[in-house]
Amino acid sequence: MDVKSVRKLQNILESHGVTFSRQKKCDLITLCNLAVEVSLTVDPDGLVEDREEVLLGKLTTHDGLVLTNPQLLSGSKDLHELPPLSVFDLYNYLLVRPFGHFCLIGNSALS
Repeated sequence: MDVKSVRKLQNILESHGVTFSRQKKCDLITLCNLAVEVSLTVDPDGLVEDREEVLLGKLTTHDGLVLTNPQLLSGSKDLHELPPLSVFDLYNYLLVRPFGHFCLIGNSALS
């Protein structure tokens, strides 16, 4: 791409809906090339949709129960209160699920 002005590069990226901030000119050129190469188009709904409404829709179950936004939950990174978990616990968990013993043996060959 033969564009000399950073402003022109930014205009191209804006027309493709690509966000950028404090990018160097070489990075802007790369982003422009990629946007043009994949024919990136702007999602017209992304400009006008209500994000709160979209989030509420994603947090609502089929039964109409509204889940708590996980970003608003507080917690601890301290895992010392968790019960001990062994390999046998994991294996038994997987056996109860629809995988079964022979499926697990088959999958071990994949690793």
